[in-house]
Amino acid sequence: MRRRTLLVGTLPLLAGCLTSVSGESSDDPRTTDEPFGTVTFERRDPGSVRTGPVSEVESGVSEDAPVIAVDGESVRVQGALAVGSSECKEVALGDVTYESGVLTVEIVDGKSANHPDNRLFGGGCSDDMSVDGYEVGVRFDEAPPTRVVAAELNVDGTRATAEYP
Repeated sequence: MRRRTLLVGTLPLLAGCLTSVSGESSDDPRTTDEPFGTVTFERRDPGSVRTGPVSEVESGVSEDAPVIAVDGESVRVQGALAVGSSECKEVALGDVTYESGVLTVEIVDGKSANHPDNRLFGGGCSDDMSVDGYEVGVRFDEAPPTRVVAAELNVDGTRATAEYP
């Protein structure tokens, strides 16, 4: 009898785990407060963002680099990144640093909610190559940066950077 009570009592807990582990990502757009200001990150349709000429490419060839726009105390970075499997990977915000007047924004490929590492029973991923668009906004509390560097780290190992000015 105690086993039935234990099983019946743990089923709702297990069901809650199943729905939270396999749920879709709900953190778009994501906003964080940093010592220098507020950073927002949003995944976008790759066709809705601007990309520009590459200013630097390391270990590979990339056709497009992020586009940087500066307006007063705000900086906006847009671009599109090759992330890998459309089922399991998505564009993600890497490091954002501000030091000595230089803002550095890093965009990487990350694991989506459907990635096997984020699912209770694992699974697999499709073999397709997908591209995600993104937009990063930074609003400074005080003086804006004198220089902005945006770097995309593609799933294929290429690194495309853009700089402003």
